[in-house]
Amino acid sequence: TMRQLLSLLLLHVSTALATGVEVPSTLTIGVMMPTAIPAFVSMLDLVEMGVADVNNDSELLPNTTLHILSSSTGTGGAGSGMLAQRGALHLMSSTLGNPTPAVACVAGMFAKTAVPLSRMGSVFKVPVLSPVMTGNQFDDRVDHQYMLRMQPTAEHTARALASLVRSMGWTRLMLVLDQDGAGADYLDYFSKNSGTVQLELTFITYSATVDPLSDTAARQVMSSPSRVLFISGAFPSRVFERLRHLGAFKPRRDPFVIIGEQWCQNP
Repeated sequence: TMRQLLSLLLLHVSTALATGVEVPSTLTIGVMMPTAIPAFVSMLDLVEMGVADVNNDSELLPNTTLHILSSSTGTGGAGSGMLAQRGALHLMSSTLGNPTPAVACVAGMFAKTAVPLSRMGSVFKVPVLSPVMTGNQFDDRVDHQYMLRMQPTAEHTARALASLVRSMGWTRLMLVLDQDGAGADYLDYFSKNSGTVQLELTFITYSATVDPLSDTAARQVMSSPSRVLFISGAFPSRVFERLRHLGAFKPRRDPFVIIGEQWCQNP
């Protein structure tokens, strides 16, 4: 993410130089994350380390210092959309007491918070980078004109997934879909293309912002005749650990193949 963001900033600086505009001595990067979740506190630390590395290299952005302005969306659960909307205004607008509005922003892990940030980016013409957003709603280039996602859409992943499953000779597929992410887009693709996909599908949903997987849902996975499992959402590892804890992967004759959306995109 930081490499992509740095590329945007270098483009911003070079464009300013080419048009004769004075480059500011400070450029602000906005970061929006659900920092009430411990894992995201460490991710914010990594962003700060990346910015520090850039600032310590005098050749990358000479005479310009990067500055981070962060905004928290809590746990990413209830009320996070409103927090994201207010946070986006704070990051991008100078009218709310922010003397150095962000020239680029990094979106968090959940669509309900990335959508308001992306829409504000279109209003204020601020690029918004998302390392994980796959939802089809971001294909709307009016509301999300400045959204620069770094992963393929759910439709592209679903098409590749179906091709992979068929090529391996498997006939059943179970989908564990994150209802806070692009889970609905995966279900929509497989529903519309059931004749082409030609797979026996079952699915359950879960909420990555509430519970990695309920006991009932986990037992549905374990009792399913499908031995191929696709987990959508930002935290497939949490679902995997939940199933492992319940004994889903004890030695058996038929292998259990697990494909995680984020594992495919961030190996």
